Amino acid sequence: MRLEITPAGLRAQLIRHGHTYFIEPFRPRDTTYYLCFDQASLPAGSKQKFEGSAASPR
Repeated sequence: MRLEITPAGLRAQLIRHGHTYFIEPFRPRDTTYYLCFDQASLPAGSKQKFEGSAASPR
């Protein structure tokens, strides 16, 4: 799991059972509403990149 909490909001990446899930603000700098989605649900060719600074051990 990777987690980043900043004034711009919370961002997280969770890898579990071969699936990658993301939690991100609904809009930039929106700390009230968040989206949670599976990487497989992204359109083909799109790249979701997590640039957080913290990582947990495997």
